[in-house]
Amino acid sequence: MDVQFRSVVESLPEGVLLLSSQGTIAFVNHEAETMLGYAQSELLERPLETLVPDRFQQAYGKWRASHLSEATAGFMRDVSAIVARRRDGSDLPVDVSISPLPEGGIVATFRDASGRLAVDRDPEELTEGLEIRPPESDPQSRVLQLIVDSVCEGVVVVDLAGSVQLINSTALRLYPAARLVGGRLPFAQMVERSGAFLSDQITPVRVGELLVARVLAGQRVEGLEVFVRHAGATEGIWTIMSGRPLLDDRGAITGAVLAVRDITERKAVQEALTAAQEAERKRIARELHDSASQILCAVILEMEKIVGEMPINNADLRSRAFAQKERLVELADEVSSVAHRLHPAVLERVGLSEAMERVCREFHTKGLQVEFSQRNISRTVPASSALCVYRVTQEGLRNVLRHSRAKNATVTLFSDGSALHLSIVDTGVGFDVETAAAKGRLGLVSIRERVRLAGGSVSIQSKPGQGSRIEVSIPVNRIGLAAHRQ
Repeated sequence: MDVQFRSVVESLPEGVLLLSSQGTIAFVNHEAETMLGYAQSELLERPLETLVPDRFQQAYGKWRASHLSEATAGFMRDVSAIVARRRDGSDLPVDVSISPLPEGGIVATFRDASGRLAVDRDPEELTEGLEIRPPESDPQSRVLQLIVDSVCEGVVVVDLAGSVQLINSTALRLYPAARLVGGRLPFAQMVERSGAFLSDQITPVRVGELLVARVLAGQRVEGLEVFVRHAGATEGIWTIMSGRPLLDDRGAITGAVLAVRDITERKAVQEALTAAQEAERKRIARELHDSASQILCAVILEMEKIVGEMPINNADLRSRAFAQKERLVELADEVSSVAHRLHPAVLERVGLSEAMERVCREFHTKGLQVEFSQRNISRTVPASSALCVYRVTQEGLRNVLRHSRAKNATVTLFSDGSALHLSIVDTGVGFDVETAAAKGRLGLVSIRERVRLAGGSVSIQSKPGQGSRIEVSIPVNRIGLAAHRQ
């Protein structure tokens, strides 16, 4: 197994096992070690049964007896929800793809399916669904192609010039330009010719600068979100890209392995969940306003009447009743405030600028002086963009109030015609951004996720003792997934 072959396989985002024609494990990549909890040395030359739970041993034995010995003459299609056994004995649901090796044995690629489903299947079902197809007799490059074609993510291997050397079928579906012009096209051009945009779905993206150049310079890049729209996918495809340098046996960079994941379905689910969350907030806010607030108002009026009817000479009782009435007034105000935060109807009534000014004034009563300024904000800002900016401002100022110890903050909002630009700045104690991200502070996570779903970008800057700055850009003419499908 040469160095480049091993380097590519080790860089794949899925587990890879190479099995001999006798059913023993000949190779395990790093991702497989991580998922299964074994070191490679613990699995090499061990039978595959090592990774099969006891309750499936009989079913596996039947399949192996009839097919594994003839692996070079058969092909097992993708099988979902097989169960593997980790080193600690626990179950790991996996989706598996199996293909024959030209010189005997098979290659199996698998991915963790535990987050998608729970597996409790009849062991006999695990051996169903075999297809027969003659293998092609090629050298090691054919084996590598079999492996990458078995991976559910798009995989592209490029050389130092960024030109495509190896590409799997998933990547070809996402970027059909590669099929039209051949394999020597630079990957960056392949993506750009396929119609690649930033998450606002409008701004063309230069993938060479954002991904390829950085990976070939030795960086590992994760989570680059790119929207692709070409003739074969007019509604568009959401993708996440990542890349790792490809190294030779001396550690020198010889190219890059790039992985592309189609997240269109996930994005649609996230948008639907966000819409459902806002709808539920609106419903609760309406019930608070129409029910709880009305009842409180009626009780307050009755309390005023009772206070007025009390004997003048019983000052203590009148005072206590009056105090309770005032507490009811405070409660009514708080219920109204909660309803307002749940669903900012003020956005619909007075527009984004006035709504932003009001939310900033609300924090004055809590001890945080917020200076708000705006320019070029239209009353016709799309509702989804306005709501995103409003929610981010609420969450950002709550973070300042809770964590910064600042007494003052500034909120600035302006539009350049294509996007809304928001900044929230405080002069508080600050924090380490990387540490906060690692801890998954919910406020920051909420801001990032909401902005991402709106197709925008967010930058969070802070250092201990130097305050913090949140900068957000939200496109105002973006078409969401739901609109695409109408």
